[in-house]
Amino acid sequence: MRAIIVHGYSAHTGKHWFPWLDDELADRGHEVHRVVLPSPDEPERGAWDAALARTIGPVDDDTVLIGHSLGCLSLLRYLGNVEGRWSLGGLVLVAGFLEKLPDLPELDAFIGHRVDASTLGSRIRHAAVIHSDNDAIVPPELSVQLAKILGARDITVSGGGHFLDDTLPEALTEVLAATASRS
Repeated sequence: MRAIIVHGYSAHTGKHWFPWLDDELADRGHEVHRVVLPSPDEPERGAWDAALARTIGPVDDDTVLIGHSLGCLSLLRYLGNVEGRWSLGGLVLVAGFLEKLPDLPELDAFIGHRVDASTLGSRIRHAAVIHSDNDAIVPPELSVQLAKILGARDITVSGGGHFLDDTLPEALTEVLAATASRS
């Protein structure tokens, strides 16, 4: 399985739970890539889209995409632009959302108009949206809404905040579940 981890706003590939998840998956024999998104403190949509295209390329049943926060929206936008027939083995979105964030108006231009994710769920074998009940950055109801639109598993982590810790076992569980559902 090929796993691709996408960070969010004001983050980088060496922060939070990204290195831990990379190590956990690599130790299990999976190919793992962490996408380096340019200017994470001042994201530019075209540059992020290009970085995703370079790293992800075509998707298939052996690909699992993992995103955090603004990285989730970028992944959904990427998938929405994949042409032709495709399917994806797994999609794990942590603190994902589709709407503009009330406390981060500086991201409004990047977020733009709402991504139509309603057609994506049927192409994804295993999808999960992980959110916290006390996320001060992405309102939990936005993650719940995203899970419903995708037809994804909706996983609430009590007291998880915006998932800025060094580990995230729930993400590992969902990536492994996507791998297991291949058979």
